[in-house]
Amino acid sequence: MNVTLYYDEGCFDCVIAKTYLEAMNIDFEAKNLNEDKNKLELIEKVHKYIAPVIIIDDKTYLGFGSIDGKFIANAPEILEKLGILDAAKDEEGNIINVAPKIIKTLDIAE
Repeated sequence: MNVTLYYDEGCFDCVIAKTYLEAMNIDFEAKNLNEDKNKLELIEKVHKYIAPVIIIDDKTYLGFGSIDGKFIANAPEILEKLGILDAAKDEEGNIINVAPKIIKTLDIAE
């Protein structure tokens, strides 16, 4: 499986996506959109500038994040394609909110 993440350093949803993939031990290539070659490559692939973008094999997903602790609509599909949907759920079957992992990883909690 080939996984590529296009991200922008100033994008919180990008931080969520990158940290989540790392926390779930997914092998992926991270492409920083601050580099012009990556930005142009992304625009050629999806015909727009948006972040984050996750490409898994031949499937492209625009966005990955949460609103009020709930994942946006495509997160379950992304996690299923990665083969980690079951591992990403709590006892009640809800996808685990990654905000605590993000906060701990970024060391922004007291």
